[in-house]
Amino acid sequence: MSEDLTSASLRISSNQASLIRHYSGMTRLISGLIFAICMSILFFAVTIVPQSRGFGTHTQLGLPECGFLSRTGHPCITCGMTTSFALMARGSILQAFATQPAGAIMALACLGACLITGYILIAGKRNRFIDNILDFILYRYITTGVITLIILLAGWLWTWLRISNHTNN
Repeated sequence: MSEDLTSASLRISSNQASLIRHYSGMTRLISGLIFAICMSILFFAVTIVPQSRGFGTHTQLGLPECGFLSRTGHPCITCGMTTSFALMARGSILQAFATQPAGAIMALACLGACLITGYILIAGKRNRFIDNILDFILYRYITTGVITLIILLAGWLWTWLRISNHTNN
């Protein structure tokens, strides 16, 4: 009698296990790649020291000074992003947003991407919340692109005004 109950409970639990959906191997592979890239970015953000002037932090990575800034006296669209990432990595959230709002938002997005892709990579089980986020990002390219462009342009305008005021004073 107890053997029948045990085998019946094993059949039920194996049937329940077959109902759990998993991400495909390709999705997990791509998630692993995105995870590695985002973690590398966050690692470099932790290892560099943010410049007090709000831009130029990227030179610690061996990159040259901003050519656009040196030629025009105005910041390029990414001026202050590395500094903002470095500030976010240190928990200076308000200062990161004040330096380059788009950089602070992208640092948060990078952290979010690490959490989501890490979950997909390690757990592999489908999750409705994560599926909804991925659907919004991946299947609404135009919406995601427009939102990203607005964030970049708003951040550039903010940085342009901040740096122009900084150099004029």
